[in-house]
Amino acid sequence: MTSQPEHSHRTGRGLDVLALAALILIACSLRPAASSLGPVLSEVQGAFALAEWQTGLLTALPGLIFAICGFIAVPVLKKVGLFGSLVMTCVLITVGVGAGLSSTAGSALPG
Repeated sequence: MTSQPEHSHRTGRGLDVLALAALILIACSLRPAASSLGPVLSEVQGAFALAEWQTGLLTALPGLIFAICGFIAVPVLKKVGLFGSLVMTCVLITVGVGAGLSSTAGSALPG
């Protein structure tokens, strides 16, 4: 008598490829945001009159946020599954980008 494990999630080669593609696209979209501060750090420090410790904290924030999200990701993945977590991630990225665009849209208008 062999027992087969119950799978409460969807499986299939097509879905696996879709999940891999989604992970790669999400990783590629987040990489520039995490690494783009370095080349313009002196300009940011001067424009906002940041102290040295504030500049160091600013450069440490992406790594800190990635670590916090890493701890949160495992329970979320267990609760909503891979595809649910990918959809939730895409929605959160869209909301964040939309919020950033709406906050800068007013300042980009002439007048």
